[in-house]
Amino acid sequence: MLNGLDGASALLQAYATAFPDFRLIIDDLVADADKVAFRWTFNGTHRGPLADIRASGKQVSVSNNVGIFRIADGKVNESRLCWDKYALLQQVGALPPSS
Repeated sequence: MLNGLDGASALLQAYATAFPDFRLIIDDLVADADKVAFRWTFNGTHRGPLADIRASGKQVSVSNNVGIFRIADGKVNESRLCWDKYALLQQVGALPPSS
């Protein structure tokens, strides 16, 4: 679990190192009261290390990910992200493809 701005920054830096051309595309966005929910797609090219996985040079696209932010005083106060890291690892060749 990540905590605070430092945790979020570390996570972002890890993926920016592994996928320097990454893009996050917001596919759907819904807001209600103090919550914002979104469905998003991650695209990029695996050009750097991701934990202990060496760069594969493969392009990835992971879709149908979901996030929920709680907003307080104009800032994200809490976040929950659920995304298909398994599909990402398959696409870079770290896990076998689904059969």
